[in-house]
This record gives sequence, structure tokens and C-alpha cells, in this order.
Amino acid sequence: MALEENTPFGIIMDEESATIVIDGSYDIVSTLPYDITDINASISIDDGKEIHFEVFSEGPLVVAKNGRSTLEVHSEIFVPSAMMMILAANAGSEEDGLYLPLTVEVGGSYLERIISVKASLNVKAVISDVSIPPITIDLEDGSGNAVPLEEAAKITASVNDIPEGEYLSDLPESATITVPIDGYEVNVIMTKTGPDADGNYALTIDIETTDGTALMEALDKLKEIAGGMGEDDTFDIEIDTGTGTETVQLDPENVMLFADSIGKMLEALT
Repeated sequence: MALEENTPFGIIMDEESATIVIDGSYDIVSTLPYDITDINASISIDDGKEIHFEVFSEGPLVVAKNGRSTLEVHSEIFVPSAMMMILAANAGSEEDGLYLPLTVEVGGSYLERIISVKASLNVKAVISDVSIPPITIDLEDGSGNAVPLEEAAKITASVNDIPEGEYLSDLPESATITVPIDGYEVNVIMTKTGPDADGNYALTIDIETTDGTALMEALDKLKEIAGGMGEDDTFDIEIDTGTGTETVQLDPENVMLFADSIGKMLEALT
């Protein structure tokens, strides 16, 4: 069994739903004389080290003997979650440009489940050929004092001297995303400034709790809430870009991904 690329992964930003949309198409190919059954396919953001988030799954599928089956991939990820994972995956990378490392994996049964078969493929979906300058991280408690990560109520990630690129241009000059968590709130504030005299931009992301609660504690509570939600439940998140406030509904999986992505970014950058 093997994987063949039909349509390379494409990534676009959907401003109305505040999501990054990943689309692509792969063929699952078999040269075996009998059907491969119970195939489950998944797409994960995976840097081969600490970052591993499943963002798409499908199955069970069947590939007929000496045949092929097309896997159509469509995944929508909340923009802040995608940005956190992109920063985490590219932290310390010596490669030029900005990319999202993706792993396509399929596994199934052969000969009435006597044998298991699996195939995987690592892909780097290019977001921009713009390299990321060094990222600085500041950790503060509710009073503005420098503290360790576990005690931080506010975390600021800053990047300066970014040359203009397609996705940077799509970002608004400022956006505040408010996440209500069991009686208090977490704000994610993204600010873009520039261009300066050299045509470069600066990007700042502030993540803070409104009442001084430790951010990691708040994110653990958010994951607990998401874990107790049903598949059809949604979680309301407000987004203010200065032209009005909109409410976006996230499913439990995206809520969990949002909380996990912040933690992974901090682990990678601190």
C-alpha cells in the first residue's frame, strides 16, 4: 500500500469563519491481490519532535485489490490555533520560509485482519517564503511582574522585522479574541504594525486572563470543559477586529486544539 499525491495541500484564510482551511487530495494505492479493508486515514500537524495534532480523520475505507481510493482532505482550524502551531513548528528551524509540517497516515487490515498494513507521508505545506526572525517571549503575572511559565497570567510573543508576505497582508492590524472560561475570560490580542522604512512589519500576540488567573490553569479548565461537551455542542468565541464584534462557534475538537496549541507554542519557545 502506498500514498500518491493528487492535489498538493493548499492553505487559505477564511476571514468570515476565522479559520485556516487546508485542502488536498491523495490516492491510497494497493498492488496487493486482495482488498485492503478497515482503512483509517488521518492528517496531523507533526514536526517529528513535540508537535503532533490530528486535524483530519476519515474511515473506514476500502481499497480494492490492485486498485486505488481517493482521499479528499478538508480541515478547518481556528486561526489563533493555527498561528500558535506554526510558530511552535518553525521555532528553531534552520529552513527558510514559513511552513506547516503535515503527516498523512493510512492504516488498514489485510487477509481478514490477519495482517495490518500502514503507509505514511510527510509533507511541508508552504505558507510563505518569508523567514521568521527570532521570537521573544515575555511572561508576567497579573501585576506585571516577571514569573515562570506556570505562574504567568500574561504571555507576550513578539516578532520584529518580518518582510511583507501574502498571509501577513491578510491579517488585520489588530484583533482581540475573547474566550469565556467558566466565569472568567482569556483574551488573545494580535497586533500588526508597519511597514517601517525598510518595508518590514512587527507582529505581537498577547495571551492573558482577565482576572490574573494563571494562564496554564485557565487552559486546563478550558480543556476540561471541551472534554465534557457533546459532538454537536459548540463553544462561542468573540472576535473584535475594530470594525465590530463577531461570534464564532467552535466544536469541542477545535476548543481542545486551541488550548493545546498555546501550551505547545510556549513549550517550544520558552
